[in-house]
Amino acid sequence: MPILKVSEIKHPLYVKMATQWHKWRLTYEAGDDFINEYLKLFSIRETLIDFQSRKDITYVPSFAKAAVNDIKNSIFSRIAEVTRKGGTTSYQSAITGKMGGVDLSGSTMNSFIGRKILPELLSMSKIGVYVDMPSKIGPTLADNGDKHPYIYTYQIEDIMSWALAPADNVSVFKSVLLRDTIYITDTETNLPTNTIYRFRQLYLITDETGKQKVAIKFFDANGERIDLVGDIVPADTAPMILEINKIPLVIFEITNSLLCDACQYQVAHMNIASSDVAYIVSSNFPFYTEQFDPRTDSPYTKQSQPTKVDPAAQQVNAILSVEEQQQLAVNNTTVGSKMGRKYPKGVDRPGFIHPSPEPLNISIEKQREMKAEVRQLVNLAVADLQPTRQSAESKRQDQQGLESGLSYIGLELEHGENLIADYWAMYEGSEAKAVINYPSRYNLKTDSEMLDEAESKKKLALSIPSPTLRKIIAKDMALLIGAEDVDNDTLVAIEKEIDSAAVPLFDPSLIQRDVEDGVLSASSGANLRGYPKDDVIVAQQEQADRLARIQSAQNPAARGNPDGSADPALAAQLEKLKSQNPDAGGKPGPGTRGAGK
Repeated sequence: MPILKVSEIKHPLYVKMATQWHKWRLTYEAGDDFINEYLKLFSIRETLIDFQSRKDITYVPSFAKAAVNDIKNSIFSRIAEVTRKGGTTSYQSAITGKMGGVDLSGSTMNSFIGRKILPELLSMSKIGVYVDMPSKIGPTLADNGDKHPYIYTYQIEDIMSWALAPADNVSVFKSVLLRDTIYITDTETNLPTNTIYRFRQLYLITDETGKQKVAIKFFDANGERIDLVGDIVPADTAPMILEINKIPLVIFEITNSLLCDACQYQVAHMNIASSDVAYIVSSNFPFYTEQFDPRTDSPYTKQSQPTKVDPAAQQVNAILSVEEQQQLAVNNTTVGSKMGRKYPKGVDRPGFIHPSPEPLNISIEKQREMKAEVRQLVNLAVADLQPTRQSAESKRQDQQGLESGLSYIGLELEHGENLIADYWAMYEGSEAKAVINYPSRYNLKTDSEMLDEAESKKKLALSIPSPTLRKIIAKDMALLIGAEDVDNDTLVAIEKEIDSAAVPLFDPSLIQRDVEDGVLSASSGANLRGYPKDDVIVAQQEQADRLARIQSAQNPAARGNPDGSADPALAAQLEKLKSQNPDAGGKPGPGTRGAGK
């Protein structure tokens, strides 16, 4: 078997999946390349000229792309809640966009995740992020200024081959072959004019001291050794050495692309839509018909009449035979909104006919169903995602239960970001550990929908006698009304508070009524409302002092102090009768008869 050039090496999985990757990418991009690749001939009866005319007016119904972007946006809307603590000083500055940002182009980490990683991860199932470091100018920090590690991406098609390191190795990879796209620039204007491929091989070596390091070799498209600027060097040239012990490539990966099922739908949808547009353009117009008698409408018995010269008719006659010109002259009829026609008695009236709209209506209805099914397929693809990471954090999350595939995608992003922070610190020779936490749960519902759901759960829980079930519902409500927006530590604290609560769900009005009815103590009611423990005694003393001041200033039965009467309603009624009794010194009220004679 001949020895392959480095530029020809491909991983077996790469060879197996290349066709699928090609279809997923074209489906998500939804451009002219998708049309050129997947638009098909109607049948062998459609000529190449007709096919090209139809292709020119064909569009791509990119509903699969829209469905994936909905998933992307739902995750990105929560990206601001990601917490990134620790790490090196340059890392903390770069993730906020300072010092050139994480990519030396001013991007924050949130922006880089949303623009570069999420679209590729969801549509292609995998993307690589390489952590690089600019070349140092001098040995001191002052010589190098603000230089710091930075990151850039490798699409799945550019990760040509890889070999995993043994389980006992600190590095994830033992060797990796990557493909770079390099611009060729004009020497006079220094502007890009073309692109070429450059291949980068990274592999682990052990130096003379027994320390593990990363070696790098570069190759051109022909497999020749080159240097960083692209000049050919001898094959035995020493590789570039990185003073780190791990290959700094981070792979973000989910189990399958969200387009794995929807892409074929988009192919079918485009071909159906193309046929409909072609039908409307070329066939869906009315044409004029009328009956005639062949015996009286013969060209040989019809008297010739002088006709006006029509330039358009001359062009048509130039490509017709004599017999075709005669038949056209007989059948040619001028029609329009300002032209009338006579027709003999006893024959059908002339009119316009057109193709039936039924096939077009059926096609439109089918396309409407396919549009809904594409979105359903993408959502099912999200729900079918299964976690492959089993870190301590992911195990804890698994115990809580991943509510949807969105949570799994968040865990994958969290895992990848932690690796990036580790490689970042490794380049700077620091042991500062960064901890990145993503939201543990995601929801595609709007805020109003979640509040409505929480309210319905509350009504249901108030009628359930099981305290344990009420606590479970209370935790669900906490997530719906905003607890999912906090970090994991806060979420754990919320759940512990619910577990330790005597009454996990309550209505403040019900507590007040229970205290007034004597079925709940004031101290328990205050505790349920979250008031300070000893505040009830102070409040009751203040209430007693208030009643005493009112009592001392007014008659105990006075209307102004209903709280000080044994029966406030009776005291008020007696006061009213007294005010209406003249013998008691009162004046007759407006509704009384006054004193009798």
